[in-house]
Amino acid sequence: MLQAYYRATAHRFIISYSLTEALTDDEGFTSWREGRIQGIYDSLGIYGVKISEEKKRRVIELISICHDIERRAFEETIEKQTDFKHLDRHAQWGALQLLTNIRLGQDMDYLSAIKELGGLLEIGINDGAKGT
Repeated sequence: MLQAYYRATAHRFIISYSLTEALTDDEGFTSWREGRIQGIYDSLGIYGVKISEEKKRRVIELISICHDIERRAFEETIEKQTDFKHLDRHAQWGALQLLTNIRLGQDMDYLSAIKELGGLLEIGINDGAKGT
C-alpha cells in the first residue's frame, strides 16, 4: 500500500537496494524482477542486437548482474546527497548519472560483466560510428 502511494505522489520512486536484498525471497518481487530483466533482454532487438539461443541464458545472467550493480551504485550515489534544495531537476539528474557512472567505472565486477556482455552482444565501441 505504501508503495502504491509513493509511486503515485513521488517525483522519483526508488526501491532501496537493501530492501531489494531483503525481498529476494518474496515470490511477487522475484517475479517482477525477472520480468524486468526479461523486458530489458527483449528490448535489445529494437536496437539491432541479435542474440543466438546458445548465448541467451548467459546474456540474461549478465543483464541481471549489471542491473543489480547499477541499482546499488545509483542508490549509493543518492545516499551521498547532502543538500536537498530544489535545484534544477535536469541538472541534478545529470550530476546523479555522472557520479553513478564514475562509481560503476570503478567497480571491477561491473566492468567485467559489461565487457563480457558487450562481447556476447558483439557490440564494439565503433559500432555505428561514421568513418570507422
